[in-house]
Amino acid sequence: SLISIVEVYVAALQDKFNISRSKAVLGGGLVSALFSLIYASNGGLNFLDIVDHFINTYGIVLSGLVEVVLIGWVFKKLGEFQNHANGLSDLRTGSWWVFCLKFVTPVLLGYMMIQLVITELKEPYANYPVEALIKYGAVTAAAIIILGILLSFVKWDDKKTTTDHKEAM
Repeated sequence: SLISIVEVYVAALQDKFNISRSKAVLGGGLVSALFSLIYASNGGLNFLDIVDHFINTYGIVLSGLVEVVLIGWVFKKLGEFQNHANGLSDLRTGSWWVFCLKFVTPVLLGYMMIQLVITELKEPYANYPVEALIKYGAVTAAAIIILGILLSFVKWDDKKTTTDHKEAM
């Protein structure tokens, strides 16, 4: 499973920054190794538990919520995504698909997010101090989101991406 996780960011680094595989592995590996040192400390297991909880609980729900709201309501791209999905799949999506992504999914994810926060406020996760949850969990999750947003502003090398897709076909 480690190889499949590493391959995701190595391929992303290669595509996004148009660098060789060896540079992507070296750069990504060094950054990963530096962050891994935190987990090797005395409180490393607790830190890992808190970060894992926030990323896998709040991060996934919030990412999905933001994504469907942006695509469905702000950028209004559901039609394009629907056409793309219909062009690739044997199963056709209909108006129900747009309705679900525009209305049902944001309501359910929003409700889930609110319930997660209420639950966390009533009883902090694993009885960790609230300060530790905010400092290590919320701040780390926010930093990852901010990093993702900043990286999204880096332009793709369209020539390489277009060439790679043509070669893949």
